[in-house]
Amino acid sequence: MKLALLFAACCVLAAEKAVEERLWPPDHRHDAIVEQGRSQEWSCRIRIHSGGNREVSVATAWRRQPEGTGRNAPRECAVQWVGNHRISCQGSINPSTRVLLLFGALSGR
Repeated sequence: MKLALLFAACCVLAAEKAVEERLWPPDHRHDAIVEQGRSQEWSCRIRIHSGGNREVSVATAWRRQPEGTGRNAPRECAVQWVGNHRISCQGSINPSTRVLLLFGALSGR
């Protein structure tokens, strides 16, 4: 019984953990660490770092913004750089509808 409870707790913790991926723009001056979340608040968080590994900005695909406003965020984002200063997040919000979000890499907006 204890082993089953421990296994169930490990499965829940693994499901809560975000999956990370690192992407570079064409000029390699920045990098982006992409977290695919399994959170109620956000579906994707993109942390932009400078060449010195300093965090420059954070772009978030919100499901529910901190003040409570609901958004149509994709379930999971396919993230890619669009040039050297913009990054995109594309995914589906339901089987028939896809969204594309564009963020400025230096502002996160």
